[in-house]
Amino acid sequence: MQEAVIELEKPRRNKWWLSYFIFMLGISALAMVFSDLSVLEISKSVFFALGLIAMWGYINQVAIGRRLLWIVYFFLVLGGVVYTIGNFLFGLGSPWPIENWFVVAIALVLTFPQWLVLWLYSFRSDGLWQTTE
Repeated sequence: MQEAVIELEKPRRNKWWLSYFIFMLGISALAMVFSDLSVLEISKSVFFALGLIAMWGYINQVAIGRRLLWIVYFFLVLGGVVYTIGNFLFGLGSPWPIENWFVVAIALVLTFPQWLVLWLYSFRSDGLWQTTE
């Protein structure tokens, strides 16, 4: 009698997410090349790279680290976004020139998919985390 072998097929990579990942990887590489290499800039780059790691895990449906790490990271990113938008809208420092409205709008549009994938990876990939927790 032959045993039935059940293989769980990994989901195929979504080409859009993979393209977006490569795009954001390029953006972060350019930012590293053209930024001053201060401790603050390096820290921001490492923090941003965590988001790319989460995106890679989501694209490949692989649990990287612990789920709690990504939940905490999601809320840190969310807090940073709320702070930045609040600072921008309510001028908690010097008022920003009108040109910055355009820059902030572009940044929000470009990074929204990364926030979405981080949320999906942290909160909507339950099957992924069952084996690691």
